[in-house]
Amino acid sequence: MKIILATWNDQKFKWLSEGFSNTNLPIASVNKREYDDVEETGTDCAENALIKVHAIGPKPNCFIIGEDSGLFIDALNGFPGVKTVRWMEGTDDDRSIKILERMKGIPENRRTARFVSSIALLLPDGTEKIFTGTLEGKIAEKLSAEPGKGYRQIFVLQNGRSIAESGSSLVMENDHRFQAMKKAVKYIKQIL
Repeated sequence: MKIILATWNDQKFKWLSEGFSNTNLPIASVNKREYDDVEETGTDCAENALIKVHAIGPKPNCFIIGEDSGLFIDALNGFPGVKTVRWMEGTDDDRSIKILERMKGIPENRRTARFVSSIALLLPDGTEKIFTGTLEGKIAEKLSAEPGKGYRQIFVLQNGRSIAESGSSLVMENDHRFQAMKKAVKYIKQIL
């Protein structure tokens, strides 16, 4: 058995590879000459992750894994959601500033938000599994760090500090992507 990561994003391939390395299975990337990047047309992260895995498989002796994540802000009816990195041109810093502008005047008790990650696992027989992780927090009223931190500078954790201000070990332990990967790894180990 081996794992094929259904992502065309080099950075995402890197952290997914690290997350699934403790399955002790060989990990391969998508052959970008054979498979074109997919259009993420799902209405939630799970649907987008499934679109990615189905673009590749199923394949004999392969676990196909795809991931999608997003920031869901309650006061903005779940916006930006599945379009977190695609709703406007520019960087995550630019998008963070625009979100703060949209939320101007919204009181703290209505600034709840969450990061959600869904990992889709496609088994060789075509069976689909979804594993989800959630990181709860609030949207800050202003940027908490110097430029270059993207959404991490506006997302405030339960400790009252933004992700950018919090230690990486605290964030990693509670990270939405880490939670979803941990569940998927556990499942893979159980069925091997």
